[in-house]
Amino acid sequence: MIESISSNPNNTREKPASVLKYNATMGAVDNVDRITRAYPSVRKSYKWYKKVAFSLIDIAIYNSNKLFNSFRITSEQQTYEEYVRGMIKSILMKYPAPQTNLGRPRQNRDPRRDGMNHWARNVLKNSKKIYSDCHLCALYGRRKGTAVECSKCKKRLCNDGEVTCFEKFHTMLNLPKSRRSNGLPIRQPLSVHNSQASPPNTDSERSSTAGSISLLATTAFTINASESSREIFNSSGSDEELFDV
Repeated sequence: MIESISSNPNNTREKPASVLKYNATMGAVDNVDRITRAYPSVRKSYKWYKKVAFSLIDIAIYNSNKLFNSFRITSEQQTYEEYVRGMIKSILMKYPAPQTNLGRPRQNRDPRRDGMNHWARNVLKNSKKIYSDCHLCALYGRRKGTAVECSKCKKRLCNDGEVTCFEKFHTMLNLPKSRRSNGLPIRQPLSVHNSQASPPNTDSERSSTAGSISLLATTAFTINASESSREIFNSSGSDEELFDV
């Protein structure tokens, strides 16, 4: 038994002479086995060729670490552990492992309420706003023209007021059923929001609006004419005085 010399004073102990001689004369193969055994890539397997392949990978990593340190100064050299950790980190950053969700699979969420890339934009043609019926107002049986459209859903939605149809459409759990499926009329008189009536959209709507205005004007003229004739008759006195020459 010979006392072994160590830099750590607490590690001074006696060892057999054969062990000390082996440690002093051990070769490169023994060093590779000693270093790579602490961080093996071999896993339990009944296939012998898998163990051989993983052992060759460990030897290749060890050799690459030696080449890496040979081109660097002492302060920049890395131990085998640091080299392996850095290599694994770089591989995972370039090829991240797929994430697996535990438990029941999540139900497909309605893209209308996913909260991603729903932007309100104005539909323009020749720098002029193009109005069309609000999709949500139509489901409620109302008519309101709007030039705002969702960039993802491609639906016209009015975007004025405190609680807008644009916000309701993208947050409501269940949308109301269409009035067409219930047999109810879809076209209703134009509603006024924020004291601004939406302009007519088509030629038929413009013609119907013009016809309504002319009918109202004719009715008002008839009423005014009858009231004027009644005032003249009352101011003229009786029928005998009116026709006495």
